[in-house]
Amino acid sequence: MSLSDDSRKAVEPTPQGRFVFLNAPQPGGSSSVVPPATNDGMLIVDRSGKVAPLTRQADVVWRVPHGGRSIPLNQRFAQMWQLPRRVVNRLVAESNLRGALKKQELEVFFQPQANLLSGEIDGVEALVRWRHPSRGLILPDTFIPLAEQTGLILTLGDWVLRAACEQNAEWIRSGMRPLRMAVNISARQLDQPGLTDIVEGVLSDTGLGSNWLELEVTETATMRDPVKSIKALHDLRDLGLRISMDDFGTGYSSLAHVKDLPLDTLKIDRSLISGVTKSRSHAAIATAIVAMADGMDLEVVAEGVETRAQLAFVKGIRCDRYQGFLLGRPEPANQLGSVLEHSASERAA
Repeated sequence: MSLSDDSRKAVEPTPQGRFVFLNAPQPGGSSSVVPPATNDGMLIVDRSGKVAPLTRQADVVWRVPHGGRSIPLNQRFAQMWQLPRRVVNRLVAESNLRGALKKQELEVFFQPQANLLSGEIDGVEALVRWRHPSRGLILPDTFIPLAEQTGLILTLGDWVLRAACEQNAEWIRSGMRPLRMAVNISARQLDQPGLTDIVEGVLSDTGLGSNWLELEVTETATMRDPVKSIKALHDLRDLGLRISMDDFGTGYSSLAHVKDLPLDTLKIDRSLISGVTKSRSHAAIATAIVAMADGMDLEVVAEGVETRAQLAFVKGIRCDRYQGFLLGRPEPANQLGSVLEHSASERAA
């Protein structure tokens, strides 16, 4: 059976991301819960009610006890479904990501941020990475969109928040100079009921003071439902933490919208910073953002500073803080010690 538009009613996604085939009763009357398929794209239910993907290997295994005979599929299996390749790939990717969460293959890296006036490293941003057993280190651009689409971002985001707060609390308890921990909050997390309670619970469980936590949201996330976003951010800020608008200068936020948000910081997007020494328009936009933020009593962080020329520019327009490869790449916590021991000026020299 092909999953055409008129037959998709036979397949229903469950909250766990699997597929329930409503017309495939199992022994005892329950429906079949189908695990994510392989790249071959065919799902089958044998006459015992067992569900499995049809692969070349499965075909060979089936033939062994039957004398190697080639028997038509419709005689071998009770039901079959042919899934479009894109659906199969999505199922496989989602299954792998769920497995990564369960197997603890995800890891939080930290990128330093520094005060441009004092030169001291005064914060870090938590950035998730997937340490895949065969593909190596996978960057978030590869799997975060899938997590957003499937709803896994809620579980993933909560885990990153907790891991980041635990690490910061551990650093403080060890006697390290306190640092501000920046953690990204996705659009779906911002829409999540009870987000304030979740964050408050994490702070309580980890023992991290709320003044050492900064939550970052994007322009796009706050524009999905401006009224709801404003309330959610006010509730979060009432906990005593800071709110930052990430990737500023690339979206479509109006000045009126920005002024209504309970923000503490604007982060100028790396795509703007990368062109400030080459493009007059990039430089003008970055300068205007700093001037606007100054008038609104907002701190400004320049993201993606990679050259001394860029560093000189953001100093010249009076950004407050910066981060980027010039200062330090994202690193696991156990490799960040040497970075935090030196001032930003020493590392940039």
